[in-house]
Amino acid sequence: MFRKKIGYVTRWVPFRSLQRRIVENGRDNKPSIAVLAPMFDRRNERDGYIQRVKSIDQNVLSGFYRIHLVDKGAKAKRLYAFDVDEGHAEVFFNGFDPAQREKVQAMIDQGAGLYAHSLFQLMNPKGEPSPLFANAGVLKIWDVHGAGPEECLLSGQEEKYAPAQRAEAYAYAHADVIVTLNQTMKAHLQTKHGPTGARFVCIPYFGSGEWEGRQAPPAEAEGKPAAVYAGGVQPWQNMEKIRDLVKKTRSLYAYRFFVPDPKQLRKQWAAYFPAEEIQIGSIPPHRMREAYDRCQYGLLFREDIAVNNVACPAKLIEYMQNGVVPVLLSDRIGDFAALGMRYVAYEDFAQGRIPAEEERARMAEDNRQVLKRLEQDTKAGCGELGRMLETKRK
Repeated sequence: MFRKKIGYVTRWVPFRSLQRRIVENGRDNKPSIAVLAPMFDRRNERDGYIQRVKSIDQNVLSGFYRIHLVDKGAKAKRLYAFDVDEGHAEVFFNGFDPAQREKVQAMIDQGAGLYAHSLFQLMNPKGEPSPLFANAGVLKIWDVHGAGPEECLLSGQEEKYAPAQRAEAYAYAHADVIVTLNQTMKAHLQTKHGPTGARFVCIPYFGSGEWEGRQAPPAEAEGKPAAVYAGGVQPWQNMEKIRDLVKKTRSLYAYRFFVPDPKQLRKQWAAYFPAEEIQIGSIPPHRMREAYDRCQYGLLFREDIAVNNVACPAKLIEYMQNGVVPVLLSDRIGDFAALGMRYVAYEDFAQGRIPAEEERARMAEDNRQVLKRLEQDTKAGCGELGRMLETKRK
């Protein structure tokens, strides 16, 4: 069935409405493209993965009718399609059901290509590679996002490592185009899997597309520098080390944390220092600039491991966009160090060794130049990928 949204009310109409929309859009020179990823909306927009999906949608796929495909496995008793807006639809299906899979494959074949956001979208609920990506008739694009198998190990999901390894090899073998966040990820994949006939395109992560850097915020009137952390609390974020730093240096810095579940973080840290001594909250992305305006330093404690070496963290770019100087445990994060990123080392920050305000402002300005170079790479990558898709219009 096809759900059509009317304000906050929904009504169901026959699935053939989606098929008719695909045909009509094709006639109007707006062909469809299948996107293996959940649709973005206000409920999930804080998630870094979804922000990447939205960024590609706005900067590369806007000329197409985007059909988001989500394999729900046996949970999808039948194929469900949702009318999101004039440019988007979302389809839930059971990849184990041959009849449903045939309908999905037919939708893909009608369009310009198949865009898979991460290898996990190329795995069915049992962890097996999806046959949808083996179709030789459409342009198959794999947006890598990160080192998936290594993330499984780091997050304690060892049972998912082997399936993720198989899915990564499958994606590498079948993709026509591989989109990476940086050159470090390209080198990682080539070293791990060898030669490929796929074409690599580098598109650094820039969230909503607001890429222009801002002036560095001044130190607060009371003279106590503020350090911010904005993001998730996954194992690779090193929250325990951040907690220990806060315990040791809360008299030196004003700390502000913005995380998805602030109540949980307060509970975990309650035994280490009084809750009122640091700010822990959660605010929507569009209000983060207000928070950054009151901070001079941004915490990012990534270890020197594969998951982090190939990353392009959204919060690191946000820090640099907003004139917030990063405080790093390791600078081996994507291509940032090679591009000249300036930062304060963890050891120096823990000892209270921070630059004078004039020097900190220069560091922030230097980081703006790094962002400009990344912006150029992003625009070039989006343009290159867009031209590939244009050749596949039907």
